[in-house]
Amino acid sequence: MGTFNRNEYMREYRNKNKDSIKQLKADIKSDDYDLIDGYCKKNDISKAKFIVEACKYYIENHSE
Repeated sequence: MGTFNRNEYMREYRNKNKDSIKQLKADIKSDDYDLIDGYCKKNDISKAKFIVEACKYYIENHSE
C-alpha cells in the first residue's frame, strides 16, 4: 500500500462532492493565523469548522 497523499485525497474528495463543498481562501496576518491555529489545536477543531462557526455566529449576532 502506498503512502497517504493528503492533497490527492482532498482533490478527489472535492471532485466527488463538488455540489456540496466549496473552497474559501483568505490572506491573513501571521499573528492572526497563529491565534486561530493555536485555538484550533487546543480545542481539537479544524480551522475550516472554526471559521464557518465563527462566521455564522457573527452573522446571527450582527444582523439588522
